[in-house]
Amino acid sequence: MKRSVGRYFPPGAVLFLVVCAVCSQALLAQENEITVQPATVHVGEAVQIVVTLNGDLATADSISLPLQNLVIDNGPSVASQFQWVNGDVSRQKVFTYAAHAVHPGSAQAGPLMFRDRNNRQTVVPPFLIEVLPELEVSAGSPEETLRDLRAAGKQRVFILPEIDRKSVTVGEQVVVTWYLYSADSVRDLEIHSMPSFTDFWAEELPIESEPTRELPMAGTLVQKVPIRRLALFPLHSGKVIVGPLAAVAEVIEPVRDPFGFFSLLDRTVQTVECRSPKIDVDVAPLPQGTFAAVGTFVMSCSAAHSPLAGPVVLNVQVSGAGNLRSASPPRMLGEVDGRLEIQEGPVSVDRQRSRVRMTRNWKYLVFPAKSGTLHIPGLALTTFDPETNSARELQCDPSDVFVREISTGPAVASGAIAPPEATDSSRSWFLLAAGAAALLGIAVLLWSGRRPPAGMLRELTVGDDPRELRRRLYSLLEARQIDPRVLMDEASESGDAFRSLHSYLDAEERETLTHRRSDGELRRRASEFLLAWQRRG
Repeated sequence: MKRSVGRYFPPGAVLFLVVCAVCSQALLAQENEITVQPATVHVGEAVQIVVTLNGDLATADSISLPLQNLVIDNGPSVASQFQWVNGDVSRQKVFTYAAHAVHPGSAQAGPLMFRDRNNRQTVVPPFLIEVLPELEVSAGSPEETLRDLRAAGKQRVFILPEIDRKSVTVGEQVVVTWYLYSADSVRDLEIHSMPSFTDFWAEELPIESEPTRELPMAGTLVQKVPIRRLALFPLHSGKVIVGPLAAVAEVIEPVRDPFGFFSLLDRTVQTVECRSPKIDVDVAPLPQGTFAAVGTFVMSCSAAHSPLAGPVVLNVQVSGAGNLRSASPPRMLGEVDGRLEIQEGPVSVDRQRSRVRMTRNWKYLVFPAKSGTLHIPGLALTTFDPETNSARELQCDPSDVFVREISTGPAVASGAIAPPEATDSSRSWFLLAAGAAALLGIAVLLWSGRRPPAGMLRELTVGDDPRELRRRLYSLLEARQIDPRVLMDEASESGDAFRSLHSYLDAEERETLTHRRSDGELRRRASEFLLAWQRRG
């Protein structure tokens, strides 16, 4: 006798199927909604916006979320779910955004409105949150800031800047370091908003070798971590502002279990936006006069020498604590019996922990008018030393050199910067001139407006090599016969925009851990430069 064998469901399995069916029906019945967490925040603090769509609405590939008093930082991330149970199909799609509040008052995400094929409208109601005034962070009181955060029930993570001096003269070096203070465990930190340095020339300083310190503060141990350090050189007098640096930190919070112990497995991760306070810097004007650079410098000159073939050569070097990128060459204290060319050498930068030191070289070439003894006048460079608050004139002594043969060279006005070396071949000269004329013609067409501004903007922003972008920038200037060194010192809107763009490309080239490329910031500075030139005409 055969015994029929049927399917046997244990009671636990039956209960499981019932629960699944109930959950599926609950998912089908779940409403579309917009939620924002937390519902009460301070200005600048991060919030998470979650949009949940079900059924036919979940087929939308994207949404346009209306916002009031909220700004999206990133997102959305999208998660989709599809279920089929007993012939019933359910869909759900969740859009998640990271944002922050802008002004005190109320903020709102939504509403969303959809229409189906039958022109029936579905409205997802908005979500309102309360925005409190910005939590004040004192630039000089980390312990007080920690107490304020604790009293407000906020994560004990914040950023404060430290500045070595707040009263300087135009061009004087000031060093700013931003530190992350944390009494909670931070898993990750990402700088997403850097200060805009339109009022400064900026040079990055290293922080990699500086250790993390633990400080007792307000009854707890706080880690102090340097995250960025810059040497800034003010470009004009008055009250100038070092803007805030903003970063997003992931803070790990352990969850206490029912028995009163901390579990290493049960943890929550909170995203916290940290924004440093601004710093005001009082910048005094320079005294009357023309200064090649501001800082403490020394100048040295080699002995002039005359090779068997070629011009008389004199090497000049200026070095010290200060910005020499736009320094003009030392001037000759007298006339020289011959033609003079000045060739610029590279600028080397020694980025020490607390100061930037620069070295700049020039090569003076003299083509004598006759053989015999040639007198080389002395050289002088006028600088302003902020340490003594006075002008300093650096000098090299005059010298004499005996010239055996007269060396001819291209006629260059005294004090002019020498062109690139050329071969003696007339064909090479012709090709070089033709190529230069072609490049000049193309550049003139660009600047005359025949190419749209968007094209010039792409020239200055598209590419991974900041050195190539800088070369294109210089080509545009040279096409209009503008000396970049003159523009670097020019007190004008276009001069400010040029220094801002040039400084950003310098930071991009150094590729420090704290400098992360922002295509939006590069595009903004390039746009400001091009618009300034259009207004300049």
